[in-house]
Amino acid sequence: CLNNSYVRRVQAKGFLAVGRYRDAAMQIENLLRMTEGDFRPLDRADYLLDGAIACELMGSREHAFSKIQEALEIAYPYGYIRIFADKGRQMFQLLAAYGKSCDLPEPMTRFLRTVTEAAKDFSLLNPALYAPMKQENAGAPELTRAETQILHMLDEGKSNKQIAEEMEIKL
Repeated sequence: CLNNSYVRRVQAKGFLAVGRYRDAAMQIENLLRMTEGDFRPLDRADYLLDGAIACELMGSREHAFSKIQEALEIAYPYGYIRIFADKGRQMFQLLAAYGKSCDLPEPMTRFLRTVTEAAKDFSLLNPALYAPMKQENAGAPELTRAETQILHMLDEGKSNKQIAEEMEIKL
């Protein structure tokens, strides 16, 4: 169900944003299972890239590289570049490290250079996206009461409409 996948995607991104990497990885794995046998290559590649970031943040570079490899294989025939770039600095660093550690055929190497450069450019615009929290703020990030309330409602699986109603926001 697309609605269920949207909720899971938002939850996974929320978990990444607040440092709950294991929860994010579990949601992402659920999303990947949902796309098996389904023809949604852009979604699958996007989930794989979020999964690669979650794996890297949990200290599993080998798994991160495996997910990047699969995402590259999916993205290459369609020329998907932006999904890599939109992930920011963490993806740029992963792609750069992956590029140094693998031996790909020339067309794929050229594509990897292109997506790495795009991720580098985007990371300059938004360097903190998916970045691990700084040690001095090792606790919960500084969120407003409303932001915390929204994250809790997302964690409970509530839809945007339900959240808007509960917070008395008109869409």
